[in-house]
Amino acid sequence: MPSGWLQPSGSNAAWVVATDAAFEGTTSLKSGAISAGQKSELAVQRTFAAGNVAFARKVNGGALEFYIDGVLQASYTGDQDWASVTFSMPAGTHTLLWRYSGGNSAWIDNVTLPGVQTCVERRCAPR
Repeated sequence: MPSGWLQPSGSNAAWVVATDAAFEGTTSLKSGAISAGQKSELAVQRTFAAGNVAFARKVNGGALEFYIDGVLQASYTGDQDWASVTFSMPAGTHTLLWRYSGGNSAWIDNVTLPGVQTCVERRCAPR
């Protein structure tokens, strides 16, 4: 799991590094095993430079949702093969959240985040 990525409280199952499906290479991140009415969540919070959040996603039943700072950006339901998606994000501290519920599993891969900002004495600069 990438450093700083975590399972938020309230999530019923952690996402895992998987080898059963990948958009690029041999591994991806896969939602945890859940039952009806449960959810598997993955989050990262950092101070980012302005830019784009991009990732590839695949859904096998159920619903995969992507949030920035608690605001739903997109929802993917049913059976969906790999596709790349991109979302714009301003500079600042943000929480990114992937939530999977229902069906079998969801995967994300090839995640690209805007440059992380380095802040020293209240002045931030892209790294």
